[in-house]
Amino acid sequence: ASFLFHRACKVKSDARLDSMLATTSGTITFWVISLVWGVVTSLPHSLGLTSSLSGNNIALITGAFIFVFGFFMETIADFQKWIWKKQNPGKFCNVGVWSISQHPNFFGNILIWSGITTMNLPAIAEPLSTAGTLFSVNEGASVVAVISSVVSDCFAVIWSLRRCFVACLSPIFLVTLLGGQAKGTIGSSVEQSYVRYGNDPEFQEYVDSVPLIIPDVKKVLTNR
Repeated sequence: ASFLFHRACKVKSDARLDSMLATTSGTITFWVISLVWGVVTSLPHSLGLTSSLSGNNIALITGAFIFVFGFFMETIADFQKWIWKKQNPGKFCNVGVWSISQHPNFFGNILIWSGITTMNLPAIAEPLSTAGTLFSVNEGASVVAVISSVVSDCFAVIWSLRRCFVACLSPIFLVTLLGGQAKGTIGSSVEQSYVRYGNDPEFQEYVDSVPLIIPDVKKVLTNR
């Protein structure tokens, strides 16, 4: 966010938003979407703050690692593209992490909130009061009683994890939103890229060979 603010202050405009912010309805739509984006994305953290449970060290360490890696990826992607644009005006960026993903900043952002979700999930899940007797059936019980007991226990497990399901809306929302932007079904960034670079053979090859979001791990390992 700080980088985007810095860029907006330097460039003084954002072609992706100029047409939307030019009208009152577009401006309202932008801020409503931004509000929903902020609320849904922050769900894991918000729900975690309301929990009195201590969580889990394994989930905390794993989530922290995912978060740090995502933060590093997004920061490097933004920095590399900023430097590239200053040194190569009018050209598309295909160096560094941009050589293995068309949207490495999106990948980093998804990892950041996936990491935050992972850190908070154990603290969000409610403990089962019947954990010791879960899915246990009395000997000689009828088929109907067994089925009823299993269904009841399954519902109890699902209910105890309801806050976890809500928290997972954060990374799911980001994957859907950023994936749509990367494909061009949401926003106009892809269309603008084709207007600028569509006649460049290197750009066409780049679009055809480089993954949209998830980096090409094979290319990283083989250094090709």
